[in-house]
Amino acid sequence: RKARSSRGLSWLVAALMVGLLPYADGNSIYVVGYNDYGQLGLGDYLQRSTQTRMIATDMPLQTVRGVAAGLYHNIVFGELADGDVGVVYTWGRNTKGQLGTGSKLQTSTPTLVKWDICPEPNSWVCTPKLCKELCDVGSCTGFGRENPWWKASDMHCVKPQDKQWTGGTHPQVIQVATTEDASFVLTVEGNVYSWGSNDWGQLGITDFEEEDIARPDGEYLRDVPQFVKLLKDEIVLGVVGGAFHVAALTDRGELWVWGQNAEGQLGLGDF
Repeated sequence: RKARSSRGLSWLVAALMVGLLPYADGNSIYVVGYNDYGQLGLGDYLQRSTQTRMIATDMPLQTVRGVAAGLYHNIVFGELADGDVGVVYTWGRNTKGQLGTGSKLQTSTPTLVKWDICPEPNSWVCTPKLCKELCDVGSCTGFGRENPWWKASDMHCVKPQDKQWTGGTHPQVIQVATTEDASFVLTVEGNVYSWGSNDWGQLGITDFEEEDIARPDGEYLRDVPQFVKLLKDEIVLGVVGGAFHVAALTDRGELWVWGQNAEGQLGLGDF
């Protein structure tokens, strides 16, 4: 939803988390604080009381362009030695799929974000096992992930999990942002992709509100990048996240907001 139009609005992107503050200095990343979930990205779970530099074995990027911190996870983008640009890595807690690796396994070292190359969903599927099988043959039309406890009586036809990226190995990312348990990237084309928790609609997709049928696995999350369709006709210049809400600035000077609004954080005049 658009909050209001404002021309010449300056854009400040900030990332804040409890217990960990990463920052980039040239081509290096420094971390400090708690490390219960490997959120320092150093390959262990020991907290640090002084700023610690992530060495080359911890950080695959040759050049770091940006970093953002969630509650217990981090996201960074930059360039590889082979010249590949806009590459995204994540690490830390992953209970809500906030690392974007296609699973919910946490990692204590930077892990490449998984961009599934599938065409637009073109049908509805009622069997959870079909999702992976159909993606493997280049037609991603299934919902969610395989669940070993499914029974035939549990099957529901629900909206497929859209996997929107359709070209190359990954888009060229120019900015990263986070909420507590979700991650966001902005591409050079002005598109926004999101993954992680969608409990409050913070991913910019509509499962939490417009789907009358509960997702069969009982979870409102995405563990791979999803295109934020509500901004499909916009060119986004910057995106920033709060705890459970997000704001994006467009080239027309419009501020778009979505997510939790229990305390009026969306600025829409309601709750």
